Order: sequence, then structure tokens, then C-alpha cells
Amino acid sequence: MASSLSYDLDNMFAINFHEKPADRITKTMATRKGICEDYAVLFTEICTKAGLKVFKVEGFTKQNGFTDYIPHAWCVARIDNGWYVFDPTGDRGMFTTRNS
Repeated sequence: MASSLSYDLDNMFAINFHEKPADRITKTMATRKGICEDYAVLFTEICTKAGLKVFKVEGFTKQNGFTDYIPHAWCVARIDNGWYVFDPTGDRGMFTTRNS
């Protein structure tokens, strides 16, 4: 995903909360562009097809002690006996990772 998709800067504030995940995936794959919600939905689909337990998380990032006011989406997946946090958007290298 990180090397195949580009972040859609033109639509970063244009989230359609009523868009079905399948439609979001189809649009993202057709345009090869997406925002955090698109990356998270696509990552969730890939993990599900691989047989992993996965959840999309929506919230706000925290960087350098500051909680941002712009919403973000990321994922948590169960691998072996542990839960791991994945940020498919940030993992492209565009954003810094969230700090606790």
C-alpha cells in the first residue's frame, strides 16, 4: 500500500462518513489515492482476508504532547497472541507516528 497509493491532499477534509467500505476500496484502488480513512479501510480488508482479527480505529493523533484537532484513522490487528497498532497512512512516511 505504501508504495502503490498516494495521499489525496485535495480531498483530505472531504470524508463521506456514509460511504460503504467496499465503495471506498473500489474508489481508492481506481484512483490510487486516498486519505487516512481509505488507507485504514483497505488495510482492514487485507488483514481480514489474511485471517487476522482487525479493527479500524478513529480518533485524534498525539504528537509532541499535543493532541491534534484533525481526526485520523488507523488500525489494530491481532497477530499471534498480541495486538499491534498500524497506521497505514503514517507508515507511508508522510506523518510521524503517534506518541503515548
